[in-house]
Amino acid sequence: MDTLIQAHKLVRQHIGQALEPVLLDTYEACRETEKRPYEWTPADVGQRALKNTVLSYLVAGNPQHHLKRLSEQLARRHNMTDSRAAMSMLGDYADAATFRTAMDAFSQHYLNNPQVLEQWFREQAAADHDKVLERVQELMHHPVYDSQNPNMIRALLEEFAWNPTHFHRKDGAGYQFVADQVIAIDAFNPSIAASLAKAFSKINQFDPDRQALMKKQLQRIQRETHSPDVQDIVDKTLKSLDAK
Repeated sequence: MDTLIQAHKLVRQHIGQALEPVLLDTYEACRETEKRPYEWTPADVGQRALKNTVLSYLVAGNPQHHLKRLSEQLARRHNMTDSRAAMSMLGDYADAATFRTAMDAFSQHYLNNPQVLEQWFREQAAADHDKVLERVQELMHHPVYDSQNPNMIRALLEEFAWNPTHFHRKDGAGYQFVADQVIAIDAFNPSIAASLAKAFSKINQFDPDRQALMKKQLQRIQRETHSPDVQDIVDKTLKSLDAK
């Protein structure tokens, strides 16, 4: 898994470097939609999609040179498509402190908009910097975060549980954290807890060390939860491992 993730990043880096002049020209041309108020038209949707795609390659190829474009795009708040793209790319290429500064500034404008803040939580949980788990743990205490709201749980905890790099940390801290949340949530919403527990269901696709770490947490969930919803997911996952 680690090799595949690194190979994917390397390919994007080489494309971004080799085609930088063309990508930059395309990016600037597609910014025409920002010169007028947002509207949904097929042409504008296409331009925004193309702009954010080429921007992702520019940042992958030369992060230090193009990260500023991401912060500026997020700060403009022209439309949520551009904002979400900027948040996602900042999460993958900026250091934890830079990402946090940009995200905190963005959130101040949407404190009364739960739907935007759900996406804000989601992008931070999906990020790829070395403090993602710590940031997710911190966000659980954010004034806006409701620990019993299914949408908030999905946005923050489930998104982290499907983060391919940081849920699957080699030290097992991601597994332990998610198992803690499954156990806690099972007490008041077994359905959501079971959905979160499904993050362990791909256990057979990972190396033996990660399998052992996941199995340990699944066995703990099995001991410490009581709902049929969660027990069924855990039982099936453990049986799939034993059947190998």
